[in-house]
Formats: sequence, C-alpha cells, structure tokens
Amino acid sequence: MPNTLESLGRAVIQVPPVTSSITPRNAYSMPSVTIMEGMRPSVTRVPLIAPHRAPTATAASSGNTNPPTLVATAPPATPDGPCEGSDVVATPSVKGGAHAGRPVVFTLSLTTRESDACTFDVSASSLALKITSGDDRIWSTQDCRGAVPKQSVVVRKAAPTTVAVGWSSQRSDADCTRSTDWARPGYYHVTAAAYGADPVDEQFELGPAVRPTVTVTPTPEGSPTPDATTEPEATPAAKKTR
Repeated sequence: MPNTLESLGRAVIQVPPVTSSITPRNAYSMPSVTIMEGMRPSVTRVPLIAPHRAPTATAASSGNTNPPTLVATAPPATPDGPCEGSDVVATPSVKGGAHAGRPVVFTLSLTTRESDACTFDVSASSLALKITSGDDRIWSTQDCRGAVPKQSVVVRKAAPTTVAVGWSSQRSDADCTRSTDWARPGYYHVTAAAYGADPVDEQFELGPAVRPTVTVTPTPEGSPTPDATTEPEATPAAKKTR
C-alpha cells in the first residue's frame, strides 16, 4: 500500500519502487526493468542469469568388451609308418655364413609330398648331398659318409624337419682324407636329395677367408735393471770324470 505523508500542508503519496523480473520458460534470461517515481525506467542489458551451455554429446560406454578370438590349432600329424624315399623332399641352405678355409654347415629342410607324417631314418644310405662347381665335383657325402648324422626323425607335409650336414670346405676323395685341396672363394651349387626322390639344387657363395685378428701386446722399452741384492744364478759345475 502507498504511504500518505503531509508536507507543508499537502498530502504526498509515496510510491515504492516496482521491480519486474521476467524469465522465460526456456533457459534464456530477459533484461531486468526497474521503475521508480520520477526516474526513467532502467534496463539492465547484461542478463542476470547466463544461458545454459548446449549439452555435449559423449559416446556412451556399454561396458562390454569384445572377447578375444580363440584360434584352434590342430595338433601335428602322427606318423603312420616309415617314409618312402621318393616322398621326401630335402631342400638345402647355408646356415650362417660360408667362408673359405672354415667349416660350412648346411641345413636340410625335410618335408613330404604325399604323406601327412612319416618316420625317416637319416643316414648316408638314405640322404645325399654334394657340392659342385660347373662340371667339377667338389665334395659329396658319398665320400664322407660320416658327415650325415644318423638319426630317426618325423617328416611332415605341413612343417619342415631340419637336419644339419657339415662340410670342411675341402675337396673330398674316395677315402675322405684331410690332405685334399681347399675350395677357393666363389659360387658353388649344393644339391641334396633322399634316395629315390628328385634332387633340389641351390646356389651359394663361399666367401673369402676371414683373417684372424691379431692383438699385439706392447712391451716396455729398455731391459729391466737387475736387483743389486740378487746374486746371479750359478752355472752348474761340470761333472768330474774319473
């Protein structure tokens, strides 16, 4: 209610200020309008309530992870008997490096053509390897039969079985002696085969001889001075003869 006051015999009505604040239903605020007696309406241009920020889309996590994929591995085939020589494939390769004057090791990868798995008796009677240079026959396991290790292995079609054969890098003779010439550096062919099977030929390089590393130990300059307190050893006296 407005208050009535008397001032100098006149009735004065005092009207309190009226403030109107309007906020729409949505999140945006409206300017605030203030009305007072004897004053122009005052408008606040800065909203009293900041508008809400637009919501940010966030990928929802379901909490479920894909389970790992399990791949079934079939067990290796079980041998069903001895291998036929014609069914075994022997593929040679050089293990490590090959240098003149040093032993060379060949790896024979054995697989089968038809049988899933079979037992193969490795020996110089069932497996052969030779080294040639053109028409020149350099070395053969038919001469050095002990180079083929005797062992029984399982040969499979799906996975190779390896056998190592060593070569001295010398020529071979009928008695596999050690007095033959050394093979010179260059390119050679190594051929391997099981008896009754097709041979497999691979080329390899016999590199130059590797020179040994010589370490020289420095010697001190000048000869050591003998200790003055040490007497030289006496020379043994000659044996008296009667």
